[in-house]
Amino acid sequence: MKFSHEFGPNYLIISIEGLFICDESLNRLKIFIQEQIENGTKKIIVDMEKMEFISSTVVGFLVKINTELNGILGRFVLCNVNKEAVLRTFEITRVDTIIKIFNSRQEAINNISN
Repeated sequence: MKFSHEFGPNYLIISIEGLFICDESLNRLKIFIQEQIENGTKKIIVDMEKMEFISSTVVGFLVKINTELNGILGRFVLCNVNKEAVLRTFEITRVDTIIKIFNSRQEAINNISN
């Protein structure tokens, strides 16, 4: 898994590519997100357009970040969940009822910017 990031006016977008599983890159992502939250970031979009697979451990991590941001009146959303396997994992685990999922990056930006 690889990830990149970019900052908007009042949000952070993290783009994930490849297999999103529990490995060293997940640890780097956890540290990066935690640092951003500690530095005041309260709105995060995770763009999953190029993601092919997600593990249950990572699903738990996403729910944890969502809970943490909700606790500080922040927002956490996902977008471009295009792969059937990833979307199906979110449906089975009911993450799609906990975390908002948008079809496009622009929809996510519009929603989180309010």
